[in-house]
Amino acid sequence: MPVLDQPVGVQDQPGALGQSEFCGLEGQATSQPEWRGDRRQFDRLLAAAPEPTPARARALWAAAWVAILQGDLATADRWLDEADELSKRLDDPSDLPYIQDYRGMSVLFQGRTAEAVPLYEGARAAHEAAGEGPQGLFWLLQVAMAQVRLGNAHAAEEASRRAVRLAEASEERLWGSYAKWALGYVLWAHGDRQEGTALTRAALEILRGFNDYTGTAIALEVFTWITASQGDHERAAQLLGAAHALTRHSGIRDIEARPDSTYARHRARCEEVAISALGPAGYEKALAEGARHDSPARAIALALDTSTGADSGRTAPAATAPCPLSRRERQVAALVAEGMTNRQIAAQLVLSPRTVDGHMDSIMTKLGCSRRTQVATWWAANQVPTP
Repeated sequence: MPVLDQPVGVQDQPGALGQSEFCGLEGQATSQPEWRGDRRQFDRLLAAAPEPTPARARALWAAAWVAILQGDLATADRWLDEADELSKRLDDPSDLPYIQDYRGMSVLFQGRTAEAVPLYEGARAAHEAAGEGPQGLFWLLQVAMAQVRLGNAHAAEEASRRAVRLAEASEERLWGSYAKWALGYVLWAHGDRQEGTALTRAALEILRGFNDYTGTAIALEVFTWITASQGDHERAAQLLGAAHALTRHSGIRDIEARPDSTYARHRARCEEVAISALGPAGYEKALAEGARHDSPARAIALALDTSTGADSGRTAPAATAPCPLSRRERQVAALVAEGMTNRQIAAQLVLSPRTVDGHMDSIMTKLGCSRRTQVATWWAANQVPTP
C-alpha cells in the first residue's frame, strides 16, 4: 500500500489541494493498521477534488479500506467501483491489485468467503509479480484464514506454511508473526496442540518488537483459546480482557463478530468454560484485571511473562527488541534519511518505483509512522548495518 510522493510544485496545479491532502490521508490509512481517522476527511476531499487523477484513484481504494474496517461495506464497494473505473480510464493497472485486495476483504466481511479466495489469490500473484513481497505475503495470509473459515484444513495449513517460509526468506518479521499465529491456530484447531502452541507463542514474542494493536489482539486471542483448552481459566479470562482492550483501542470493527464464524465459536466456547469454572463474578473480575493490560507490550507480558509482575499491569524490563525492518527495508530507510524521494531510491537500488512504494508502506506500518520525516528520525536514532 504505497505512500505517494508529492511532486515539486504540486500546490500550484489544478485541484492540487485535494491531491496533496489525499497523499497524507492515504499514507495514514494504509500504513497504520490501527488508524482510526475520521472518514469525513475522505468524503470532503473526494468531493473537493473530483479530477480523474492517479492520486484520486489511490485515495478511493484507501478510503474503501477505512470504510471496510469501520463496517460500512456499501460505501467501500462504491468507492472500489469508482477506483476500478478510474484506473482503467487512466490506463494505470498499478492500482488494480489493491482494488482486488479490498474487494476480497469486503465480500469476506459480507459472509461470502468462497468468493474472497480467488480475489485474494489473484491480488497476491499480482503483488508478487510486481516485486511487492510484503503485500503478497499479507494476502497469502488472508487466503489461509479464508480457507479456515471454509473448513479446508489442508489448504489452510499449506497456505500458512508457505507464508511462514516466505516471511523467513525475506526477513519479514511483522508479517512473519502473523504467519506463525495463523499456522499455529490451524495446527492447534486440528489436533497438533504442541506445535500450535509453540508457533503462537513465537508470534507473540516477535510482536514484542512492534506496537501493533490489531495483530497483537488477534494473536493474543488465539493464545487465549489455547490457554483455556489447557485448563487455566483465570488466565484465559484475563487474556480475553486484554484482547478486548486492544481491539477497542484500535477502533477496528471486530471482523469475527458474526456468530456463525469459526473464530466466534472458539471465543464463545472459551467464554463459556471460563464462566463455568470461575463463576460470573470471578469471570468479570478476571476480565477487568486483563483489560488493564491495554497496550501490546503489557498484553504480551501478561500472556508470556508468567513469572514477572505482569499481573500488576506493568511490563517487566525486556531485552532490546531486534530491528523490525528487513535488510532491503533498512537500505530504503537509510536513503529516506538522506532525503531521497522514492524515485531516487528506486534508481539508487535498481528497483521499480512501485517496489520502493511497497517497501515504504511496510516500513511505515512496522514503525507506526505516517510521514517520511518520522522514518528519517527513527533511522537516526536506530541505525543498523545496511549490507
